[in-house]
Amino acid sequence: MKKLLIVVLTALLMLFVSFRLGVSALAGMPGFFRSAFEACGSVEETGVSIEELMRVHLLTTGYIKGEEDSLHIVCERYDGPIEFYKEDEKAHLQDVRDLYRVSGKLLIPAVPALLAAIVILLFRKDGGRDIRTSCTVCLAVTLACTLFPDTAFTVFHRILFPQGNWIFYPDISLMVKLYSDGVFLRCGIFTGAVAAAFFGALFLVSIISDRKRINL
Repeated sequence: MKKLLIVVLTALLMLFVSFRLGVSALAGMPGFFRSAFEACGSVEETGVSIEELMRVHLLTTGYIKGEEDSLHIVCERYDGPIEFYKEDEKAHLQDVRDLYRVSGKLLIPAVPALLAAIVILLFRKDGGRDIRTSCTVCLAVTLACTLFPDTAFTVFHRILFPQGNWIFYPDISLMVKLYSDGVFLRCGIFTGAVAAAFFGALFLVSIISDRKRINL
């Protein structure tokens, strides 16, 4: 039971740290989103130029990261100026902002806790195997999220936003047309790839550590 608890806690720390770092990396990659918007037809869907959409995106990410104070964003569309976000969308993005802030605070103790857990396990007799088990669990979760993105998206939002204000209608929501399923899928694949690389690196470290222990 103790070993199972260690494996589960280590896996949870791995998942949280890797995905939070992946999201942070995405937030600082405007070029990634510009390519995603262009590939997913966001310009055609919204009727807003790519330059205006990128301005909206940068202001939105700035708001979520706490660098902007307001989501009152007016952009130029083919039929004239329009406020990009409706009130219910602003309420949801406020929740996203709060989650980003809280997860950032949790990341500060989570990183050293994960490092400590890995070091401790590496010095235990079966620690390397426990790390590989945790990595395997994490890789399985990441693969499941990649193979079933709609289910992962729904489960993720139901857990983190239980108030239920995350459902919008594409025919009237510019936000949904901008951050479409295709854009979210690309973000999920990128974040999953970052996480998988992290888990794979730890897997290799555990193997190398075990081999050195055997040689000694």
